[in-house]
Amino acid sequence: MKFTEEHYKNLLDCIESTGINLSDSLNRYLSKNIGNNPEKRFLWDVFWTSKYPVIHREEYKNYTDNHIETALKRAVKEIIKRGQ
Repeated sequence: MKFTEEHYKNLLDCIESTGINLSDSLNRYLSKNIGNNPEKRFLWDVFWTSKYPVIHREEYKNYTDNHIETALKRAVKEIIKRGQ
């Protein structure tokens, strides 16, 4: 993962601040088959809802979509595992 630990922590904080129940929301995306790739669509919807690219604009510029997607997968799994 290309994200620094500090940037990853900022991403986690932004996602958690949304108050979204990630497990329930992910299940809804998967059951409704939203888009060509529901999991990927879910990750990006969470990303934009988190406002990470607005709050941490300078960090955001350092990463490609692939870098962001990898960090998002890790973050969402981590948050779901914690039960949030």
